[in-house]
Amino acid sequence: MFEWAGAGRAATAIPGHPAGLYQQANVIDEGDTGAMPDHKVVSQQEWQAARDELLQREKEHTRMADELARQRRELPWVAACSPLPGTWR
Repeated sequence: MFEWAGAGRAATAIPGHPAGLYQQANVIDEGDTGAMPDHKVVSQQEWQAARDELLQREKEHTRMADELARQRRELPWVAACSPLPGTWR
């Protein structure tokens, strides 16, 4: 019998069905409390300030990625040779 455990769940093969069809069992790994992760709860203004800061960092990241792509496009080329004589110039 196939058993797979991940993310607090286990799956077992369904008897009489082809491989690849599994049913999910509600099994919780040891140490998993089932609690939601802790997140800071803030006001709308604090959230907006944090979002604006993140947006500026995302824009900077995009500009850097665009610059790298431009530099990649400007790399020199290498002449390619044909495996069959006379087919490429």
